Amino acid sequence: MILNELLERSSHRLKDRTLLVTLASACFQRSTAWILAHGDHAVSEDDVQTYSTWVERIEREEPLAYVTGTIPFRDLEIKVDSRVLIPRPETELLVETALRLNLPDRATVFDLGTGSGCIAASLTSSRPHWRIFAGDRSLEALALARKNAAGVSLVAMDALTGLNRGSTFDLVISNPPYVVSAELPTLPRSVREYEPMIALDGGRDGLDFYRLLCHSIPPHLKPGGWIVMEIGYNQSEQVASLFCNAGWTIIEILKDGASIPRVVTATWLP
Repeated sequence: MILNELLERSSHRLKDRTLLVTLASACFQRSTAWILAHGDHAVSEDDVQTYSTWVERIEREEPLAYVTGTIPFRDLEIKVDSRVLIPRPETELLVETALRLNLPDRATVFDLGTGSGCIAASLTSSRPHWRIFAGDRSLEALALARKNAAGVSLVAMDALTGLNRGSTFDLVISNPPYVVSAELPTLPRSVREYEPMIALDGGRDGLDFYRLLCHSIPPHLKPGGWIVMEIGYNQSEQVASLFCNAGWTIIEILKDGASIPRVVTATWLP
């Protein structure tokens, strides 16, 4: 079978031609331009079977990133599967915000709730002299993070309870679970049936982890240390209030590409 025939046959199951080409590009490890220019390329039976299986998975609304096994994140290609939340473009803003902070040349940074390790990996790539640590309560997530974040010190932990009492950092960065529990059943099928709920469920009002962070982080920050957090679409005022009431100084609330408040930065000045 040639490539054009495979794409044509698959179009009866998936109508999105662009998606079919994207799948073929990932499956056959060729650029999309190559796929479009080589419709007469002979495809092996094994590759036909693999591609057909991928189409079936997309047909069942499994996320594209889980099917292909990778997703771009800033300048990196991050490995993902159902053990971890798929990195979103909004989280790139979280990393870029951290990189703009006035931190020491050899800053120590903790990525709390690292998941796939995309944040830690991206910080390491951009600031190789920083010492990056990362933690997650999911051992399965940490196993995948090891593949994405080589050179990062990984810790199995719940919140900051797994750290040594004397461990302190210049920056804690986190994309915690922040979806309101009652809203989980309303999420798209591709999210609610495939992505790990442990990485999404923020409790009754979505703020459980922020309540924990605002009190548990200060003992692990150096004087004048920072926290940078991703937040839900309507949580900026509540999160800012929680941290202000706990003694933090809110420095900035940044909006994402859709003009939604998405990142909060705060500093601890004892």
